[in-house]
Amino acid sequence: MKKKLLLVLSVMLVLLSFPATAFATQRYEILKIGDEDEFVEDLQNKLKALGYFDHSVTGYFGTVTQQAVIDYQADHSLTVDGKAGPETLKSIFGEDYEISTDRFVEGNESTDTCYPGDKGDAVSDIQERLKKLEYYDYSSITGYYGPVTYAAVQRFQRTNTLTVDGVAGPETQTLLFSDDAKYFCIYPGDSGDDVISLQTRLCELGYYTYNNITGYFGTVTEEALKEFQAQNGLTADAKAGKNTRALLYSSDAPEWDGVDRIDTSTESDDSTSETTIEKMLSFAQEQLDKKYVYSTEGPTTFDCSGFVYYVLKYMGVSTARYSASGFSTVDSWEKIDDQGSLEPGDLLFFQSDGSTRISHTGIYLGAGEFIHASASGGCVKISSMTSYYDRNFVFARRVFS
Repeated sequence: MKKKLLLVLSVMLVLLSFPATAFATQRYEILKIGDEDEFVEDLQNKLKALGYFDHSVTGYFGTVTQQAVIDYQADHSLTVDGKAGPETLKSIFGEDYEISTDRFVEGNESTDTCYPGDKGDAVSDIQERLKKLEYYDYSSITGYYGPVTYAAVQRFQRTNTLTVDGVAGPETQTLLFSDDAKYFCIYPGDSGDDVISLQTRLCELGYYTYNNITGYFGTVTEEALKEFQAQNGLTADAKAGKNTRALLYSSDAPEWDGVDRIDTSTESDDSTSETTIEKMLSFAQEQLDKKYVYSTEGPTTFDCSGFVYYVLKYMGVSTARYSASGFSTVDSWEKIDDQGSLEPGDLLFFQSDGSTRISHTGIYLGAGEFIHASASGGCVKISSMTSYYDRNFVFARRVFS
């Protein structure tokens, strides 16, 4: 009996030694990616005042807010998880800061959706499945939804023709864990870091001879990959599947022998268009990091519409120097209303929070990313079609169809 009493007392002492928040923390007390309310707005305002958040205050907890939280946590010896829980919030606002229990929404703890910054068994399961399908290339299963998992989810969504947002929502997880899930493969028309890696490797071996690495899998990349496949006895289908990638990235991959095995004399209008898009995206990316200056159109500084005008002029498109709103009204260019139908080279148009007027434009790169002259970023940069831009996307125009 004494032993049992001592054991109970010991357990109680151990429990009492933990901070109350270790057990008392509820979902309503944690601000994390995907949340949108006045508490997120307060957080953004405070982070902005502290110099960690240099964007518009929207009240939406997206990847920009998450990064600001991560930076603050790293600077203040807090657990770096990108979530603003009680410990982080008290550090930011002071010890007396509390969130009302009225904020709690039943069901927020559901694992039907996993976001960047999440941790736990549900994330581990997703990583295990992605690894089996060859999308997740990290050496270990971490249970943390970081940049590697985010990129792997995006690749899975792209290959399986889902909305590419990097979030493992119900639709993504249902397909991921089904027998219908496709193994990782890079197809013509894809864009992203994996295409950059593919082009770089083909360039190292002498198959890819275009003057720039574009990150867009168009005709030039297709022909280079076919040459590699044909020279090495693989099916020349221009799909970077398991066998092709295994040889391409191995030390046994041979350099191009100079023999043209692929007939390119019967190019279709589609392939010509793809070459045009490659040229367009390549030139646009040459402008990266050039400064944003209002009402300028190159060659060293741009505003958003000036950047689009500069690229279109380089491509030989006859158009006036419009504003973002003006470019959006050119009805000779096909209008694209659905983000899921976007193709590289499309001109994107955005409005601001609380406004119905188009005030920003950029060029879609693919894989949920676009290039634009950003006033808040101060330069030409690449951004993701998430959070603010996802929420404020209006429609697109296709110049080259």
